[in-house]
Parts: sequence; C-alpha cells; structure tokens
Amino acid sequence: MINALTLFSGVSFLFFGIGYLFWPPLRREFGRYGLKRIRVPLAVLQVVGGAGQLLSLVYPPLAMPAALGLGAMMAIAIGVRVWIGDSLVQMLPAVAYLLANAYLIWAAVAR
Repeated sequence: MINALTLFSGVSFLFFGIGYLFWPPLRREFGRYGLKRIRVPLAVLQVVGGAGQLLSLVYPPLAMPAALGLGAMMAIAIGVRVWIGDSLVQMLPAVAYLLANAYLIWAAVAR
C-alpha cells in the first residue's frame, strides 16, 4: 500500500507541477489563487517533490523529505483555498493529498 500511495502521489505531483509550468488552464489557476508571481517556483517544487517520491521507491531515505515537503505544500494550499473562499469540495483534493503525505511521513518514521 505504501508503494502504491507513493507512486500515485509522486506521479500526481509530477503531472501537476509540469502542468502548472506549461498548460494554460492550470497556469491560470495561480491567478485565481493570487499566486501568479510564484507559480514557477511552486511548480518546480511540485516536480522535485514528485520526483523525490518516485525515487524513494528505490532510495528510501528520500521518502521523508519528499512527503514532508509535499505535505507542507498541501497544508498551505488548504489555507490559500480557505482564504480565497473555495468550497469544501474544491478543497478535497488538497486535503486528500495532505492526508496521503501525512501517512507516508508516518510510514517513513515507522521504518
């Protein structure tokens, strides 16, 4: 289960990070969040975190820092979504990724 969750989270963050860099519909989301100026650094952090999670499947010491970084990013994302008035339904993906990465942090500590 840990490997499947790591794979899912890693691929998701790679996909969204690359999308936030290059795909116009996702790029526009940063305007809605009020974060246009920091879109590129945040997207790069998502790509790095996703890659770190995938690499942790073969090099486990990367599991903790990757999950910590992505979990922190999702905690902040929830705060941003509350700030801009998103509905609970709009926040659910960020909440789900926060919980997934919290579990991966716990699993890395338990190893």
